[in-house]
Amino acid sequence: MMRYHQPIMAKRQIASGIAAFLGLAGFVFALAAICTNYWLLDGTDSSGLWRVCPNGVCEDLRIGSSRRYENYEMVRGFGVLTVTMGLLGTVVAVLSIFMKKISASVTATLFLMAAFFGLTCVGLFTSLSSGSSYGYSFGLKWAAFPFSLLAGVLMTIVELTGE
Repeated sequence: MMRYHQPIMAKRQIASGIAAFLGLAGFVFALAAICTNYWLLDGTDSSGLWRVCPNGVCEDLRIGSSRRYENYEMVRGFGVLTVTMGLLGTVVAVLSIFMKKISASVTATLFLMAAFFGLTCVGLFTSLSSGSSYGYSFGLKWAAFPFSLLAGVLMTIVELTGE
């Protein structure tokens, strides 16, 4: 019986390791995205979720000071939730490599929540920011989505196959 049990555990550990790597990549991209000031570009001006930089001189973004920035609190909130769920998912995935008692569904749920919150974040931001071109921070946030989604789907498959 142990003879068949060990290959199954090895597959689960490999899947958890791959999910941890994917989740870590998504976490790093999401964190870099919300910490940088290049979500929108307009000539020499750039703005992020926390700061606006006209002509290269940055100042804090005052929510409510302009209709353009009125709903950034939601974008910020979903961005922070993305980073939080991505970090938790990565930690749980790493722990599940060494501890077999952690269910793959817990890890899958955390990564899928990170993907959902990330998609909501960029969707809201897109609806709020018409007329400007997007910067690399916005691209990093989009890049985080498939990594979290793939990590969540992988762990869901592990849970459904019982491995």
